[in-house]
Amino acid sequence: MRIEALQNFLEQPIVHRTALAGYEGAYSLGIGQEPGSSELVLILHVAGAPTANFPKTLRLGSEDVPLIVHPDFTAPVPLAK
Repeated sequence: MRIEALQNFLEQPIVHRTALAGYEGAYSLGIGQEPGSSELVLILHVAGAPTANFPKTLRLGSEDVPLIVHPDFTAPVPLAK
């Protein structure tokens, strides 16, 4: 899948809800590459050590895109005014 198509899918809330699989904490969802490969994947960073059962792939259009989950994400803190 081309990066432009993945970017369009990431703008859709249903993609986030599907990737999160019921998880409700801080997260970041983006596009990356499979280590040692040129294959594009979705990378999900989640706070702590969640117990959610995240999917291994997401069906986007007619393709299955791998989802790599990284725990221990720390959400950015806004600067005080």
